[in-house]
Amino acid sequence: MESKISRLVNEWLVLSFQAGNKAALNLLVKRWHKILIKNIQSKTQNLEVAKDIAQDCWVVVIHSIHRLQNPADFGAWLMKIASNKSIDWIRKKGLEQKFIDASLNNKESLNDHPDYQLAMIRSIQIAFEKLPLKDRRILFMHYSMDLPVVEIAQRLNLKEGTVKSRLFTARNHLKTKFNHHE
Repeated sequence: MESKISRLVNEWLVLSFQAGNKAALNLLVKRWHKILIKNIQSKTQNLEVAKDIAQDCWVVVIHSIHRLQNPADFGAWLMKIASNKSIDWIRKKGLEQKFIDASLNNKESLNDHPDYQLAMIRSIQIAFEKLPLKDRRILFMHYSMDLPVVEIAQRLNLKEGTVKSRLFTARNHLKTKFNHHE
């Protein structure tokens, strides 16, 4: 339970931010970010996931704080957002597990289920976005633009061997990020 002083500080910061003081949001983040991550991690049992969900929570805060009826209740409101986001993640993971179990039991093909495909695409996108720019560029040119190694080498003014090596490295980085995300 928050103290009266803490609630007053929250109220003042929220009202200040709603009035246009952007620095007030930074202070709210400083006050709440560690608590937010700890709360989310207790539900997801995964620190990296907790950090990602916390970022999503702050996006919701930025877009919705003007609708907060009682600014003194900021902490409870933020924790409710975190709880909802955590539940969404847990449900998604449970849904993925259900598809995996069903596939192992040959009841349904894992790769053919649309929800599983969407989850996999999103996981790959997240992993891809975490790659360094040079890795993203080479993978994009090879897979999205469907360019052969020779043409990539010409466009980037590199040797073919260098492109092959970077492509190999980029694939491994993507696999690592993807496996870490799951």
